[in-house]
Amino acid sequence: MKPTAEVTMYETTEERQYLQEMLERSRSAATDHLQEIVTPDHSLSAQNLLPRLEGMKVLSLATVTRHGEPRVSAVDGHFIHGAWTFGTDGRSAKARHLAHRPAVSAAYIDG
Repeated sequence: MKPTAEVTMYETTEERQYLQEMLERSRSAATDHLQEIVTPDHSLSAQNLLPRLEGMKVLSLATVTRHGEPRVSAVDGHFIHGAWTFGTDGRSAKARHLAHRPAVSAAYIDG
């Protein structure tokens, strides 16, 4: 059996609790269809989720052009203190989209 790598979590107790509550709110607000797919035995608690988010992850980030057209591109994301953070070059189209329309959708899909 391989030794488990040391995991450093940056989240405080309060941030972990907030994340757990958010996961529970999200699940309870999901449609019946989604709740049938993502059952409790296929869900992770915040405590079990956080180690899986350690380190740099590639996120699919969706922004919107001024004409309302969706654009998706990859960004390097880090989950720290209960929130995803990412950067982009200030000259990029994505940066222009974010400056004018900061609402985004981001997805991290493991594997």
